[in-house]
Amino acid sequence: VPEDVETTTIPFSQVYVRDIEYARDPAAPYYCLFEMSQVQPGTFIPLLRLDKIISAANLSSSNSEAARKLKERAVRIDGNVVSVNQVATPLPSKEFALNVGRSLRKVQIVK
Repeated sequence: VPEDVETTTIPFSQVYVRDIEYARDPAAPYYCLFEMSQVQPGTFIPLLRLDKIISAANLSSSNSEAARKLKERAVRIDGNVVSVNQVATPLPSKEFALNVGRSLRKVQIVK
């Protein structure tokens, strides 16, 4: 990721879905923004809506457009194509590169 890329900080309350328990269902349809080995079993981690993250980072004009981009497989996190609309991460999240089409932002989710 180039150093001159704009960084966006997003409060988790703006993109929050619900809490999940990692140990309960590791096969749930979400994209992990953390290393599984770094999380203790039973740790609660917020589940976040990726379409809202994309909109909050000004990479789409609406949540609906962001959802379409996800379906089109035009969204990447740290270079990996993401097609699910939920992201799991401890807070504050690590800074990650979010691409939508050719647009790029560094994003961090905070409390």
